[in-house]
Amino acid sequence: YYLSPFLTNHPTTRFLAPEITNQKFLSLPDPLPVRDSSGQPVALFIHPDERWVFDQAQQIYPGAKFEVLTGPKPDGSSGGPPSVFFVRLEPADLMSVRGLDLRYLPTSEEDPMLAALLAPLHTSRANGINVVWPEDSPTDKEFVAEWGGILYAPQYGPYGFRLISPAGSKLEIDGNVVLEGTGEQSTGLTLAQGNHSLRVEAEGAPGEVVLYWQPPGAPEQQVPAWALYTRPVTNHGLLG
Repeated sequence: YYLSPFLTNHPTTRFLAPEITNQKFLSLPDPLPVRDSSGQPVALFIHPDERWVFDQAQQIYPGAKFEVLTGPKPDGSSGGPPSVFFVRLEPADLMSVRGLDLRYLPTSEEDPMLAALLAPLHTSRANGINVVWPEDSPTDKEFVAEWGGILYAPQYGPYGFRLISPAGSKLEIDGNVVLEGTGEQSTGLTLAQGNHSLRVEAEGAPGEVVLYWQPPGAPEQQVPAWALYTRPVTNHGLLG
């Protein structure tokens, strides 16, 4: 249960639903997409002052359940002003924007520019960057794999990244190349809290391709699915 700050643990809420204790604040001003890793349905209770969250949720999760709950008019009749905006998100709704777009692109040593114009050999949605070739390869042709989407940094601070690949590979964050080379590479950089564009490119060769990260104060792990998003989620804000 995610509630607007005004509604969270409000006396009326405690009176009407005392058994609902797992209430979380909507993290304003950046509440969406919902970054919940429980695998359970999610309910949003949005105060009328934050109607923009309700409108944004309809753009990101068009298949979810949306409801406007109204109170009585001054004369006691129904159809008064909105009291709360309600959104119910099923696990399928949450997963619809998670992951990265994965493309297998053809390569050509004779004419690399021509290869860039050809249609991808295969496209799919990937929950993370973790493949083993040739077992996970959808094609027997020469290729370059490209993962692209949004990386969510849960807090401001120093992040470590480690990219393992059997051949040449490259990691871009916010359009900047932070890793480029062969084999195991690592780096550290400071990220602002929020969404960052992410792109990983790896040449096809037998072996494993994995991207690890280490958020501030946390152990190293593979970048989890809850931190990766695709359209219509975008990076936004200012780069300082």
